[in-house]
Amino acid sequence: MTACGGQTQRIIPATMGSHFYVVISCKTPQCGIIGALKYLGPDIAVVEIGEMAPTGVWYQCGACQKKHRYELEEMRVEESDLPPPPGWKSGW
Repeated sequence: MTACGGQTQRIIPATMGSHFYVVISCKTPQCGIIGALKYLGPDIAVVEIGEMAPTGVWYQCGACQKKHRYELEEMRVEESDLPPPPGWKSGW
């Protein structure tokens, strides 16, 4: 607790960190939803997807339910404020 202007205040540490994912964009026309393939963790440094990813993966979009194959060059790393939901599993 700290005193500020004669008042006592509690300091609550923030837990706002960045979370990083390997993602793809759905190939279905008019969908384009971004799908997360793999959670990389919070606050990562530079990542080369090719070091950890298979050459390609099949992914079923949660929005349009279509399944497409994605090659390594179609994958990218993106940042989010949100951690993966409980029970979420990476695509590989």
